[in-house]
Amino acid sequence: MRRLKFTVVLIAAAIAAAAFGAAVLVGRDGGADPTHPPVSGSPTHAGPRFVDLLGIGVNLGHSVTVLSDGSILIVGGRNKDDTGDLVNAIRFEPASGSISPVGDVPAPVAFHTATVLGDGNVLIVGGDVAAVFDPSTNVFTKVGDPLVPRKGHSAVLLANSTVLVAGGSSLGRFATSAEVYDPSVRQFRTAAPLSAPAPRPSLVAAGDGALLVTGDRIERYSPGNDTFTLVDVTLPASGPTVVRISEGLVLLTGGLSSEVLDRSGTVRASDLVALLDLTTGSIRTLGKMTTPRFLHTATLLEDGLVLITGGDSDSHRDETLASAELVDVSNGHATRVEDMAQARSAHQAVALSGGRAGIFGSASVSAEHPAEVFVR
Repeated sequence: MRRLKFTVVLIAAAIAAAAFGAAVLVGRDGGADPTHPPVSGSPTHAGPRFVDLLGIGVNLGHSVTVLSDGSILIVGGRNKDDTGDLVNAIRFEPASGSISPVGDVPAPVAFHTATVLGDGNVLIVGGDVAAVFDPSTNVFTKVGDPLVPRKGHSAVLLANSTVLVAGGSSLGRFATSAEVYDPSVRQFRTAAPLSAPAPRPSLVAAGDGALLVTGDRIERYSPGNDTFTLVDVTLPASGPTVVRISEGLVLLTGGLSSEVLDRSGTVRASDLVALLDLTTGSIRTLGKMTTPRFLHTATLLEDGLVLITGGDSDSHRDETLASAELVDVSNGHATRVEDMAQARSAHQAVALSGGRAGIFGSASVSAEHPAEVFVR
């Protein structure tokens, strides 16, 4: 099974970076400029491209969260032997390139969620543990236990400052359960159940509630009466990647199509790009990506373009992709950009300043490039 390593990259530039507690950007030609801040300033080559971010090791099942000061918190995941989850966490400062360990999570976590709260703290929920990370002290504090142990779920901050946690897997089954974390008392309470199990769900805030996208359906959560209601809409593909574009719009990309490729039931990935209106629940097809994919990332950049990276080409994951593209939400046009150094799926991506993005992790057991930065 393909897994990732949570170790510092063992090449000369990374070792030098680690000696100073910093990350270094390295181009495809292997050249590095130690005087150049890793993810700030002007790129040395024209055109959108990916450059290696050395000194940061990442793994499958970790979380990557941008904090209020622009630094990045990376938490947990699977260990390099895939024999257990990790308690490790690090904090990366993109402006300076510094990397520093922070306090451990109270218990090992992987395939968890990390949600920025209204006060800037971060709620970690995974398995049967929950903790809050305080960026001012770099310390995790255990809070009330989740009511249902779960992994691969989703979580979102609601308008009332509580956090909705829903779906995923629990005790070997896909979960229909949901719960709400109240930061004022640091405890969870039971929420209304979903209409059906929710593997790999995506939650996005919508008004005072949230929309949950999973498989081929959408459900709306209303905190006022604590209900999930099915939205009468047909998704263009099953399990699309979801990214919020504005207060009222969400971009849906890829997922699994209805096209079966062979007798074993392999399903082709979708290339569709669509807009979901959070107010009405309606969906409008915008166009197509240059490459069909699912289990990819979609990241909203500062200029409004959406960066699409990696993923798999079909349901049997026969081909993990290194390709990337930019989608213009105004017209649905997709433009292919330079490939990543590493084929990736089920990875993480976050927007950085200057129209850049950090790409972390890979489902390949031979992850020679654990992290990259998209620069323009």
